[in-house]
Amino acid sequence: ANNLQGQMFSNANFSQQDESAYGSPAEATGVAAMPGDLMANATQDLFVYTLADMSLRKGERATLPIFNTEAEYEDLFTWNYSIIQGSQRDNNGSPQQIISNDVWHQIRLTNRLTMPWTTGPAMVLDTGFPVAQNLLTYTPSGQRVMVPLTIATDVQGQYTDEEIARKERARTFQGYEYMQVTKKSTYCIVNNKKETVKLLLRAQFGG
Repeated sequence: ANNLQGQMFSNANFSQQDESAYGSPAEATGVAAMPGDLMANATQDLFVYTLADMSLRKGERATLPIFNTEAEYEDLFTWNYSIIQGSQRDNNGSPQQIISNDVWHQIRLTNRLTMPWTTGPAMVLDTGFPVAQNLLTYTPSGQRVMVPLTIATDVQGQYTDEEIARKERARTFQGYEYMQVTKKSTYCIVNNKKETVKLLLRAQFGG
């Protein structure tokens, strides 16, 4: 379970996951269905929901709905692949180390409300059956957010890297000579599902 302590006071600590590679922001047009005694307003970097005064007797508990709305939903499979070079090496002494090689099943939600979604736990249901629980990060009005579900077992990624050229003394900078190495990277995705899936691939390379 995610540790949510300390998150309730500062939504600014959690920005929405980077959507720059996934499309432009959406237009905010929706209005949430909120209880009549609930108000919402922005305060500095926080967004505060204010409920009217209420009383609870000793031992009583209350569950208070904030708002209800419908959001655009999209199933995605994502592979964020990163390679680092330098001092961090694996047990075999290789100059390269794989940071992650997992394809994730995620959902992408679009906030078309005129107010943000604040940070909090999110439970994902499929026809009433719980499939995942994760953190919904702070999502401004008109923006999209990714919510991870689980590692995809039926969509697998493989990566190969090969050197195809090497040139000695290719560059000189501040009296130092540098070698130029040309490499070829190949990404292979295998979809073992019966249906077509939408995949987002993000590759990061070290220098």
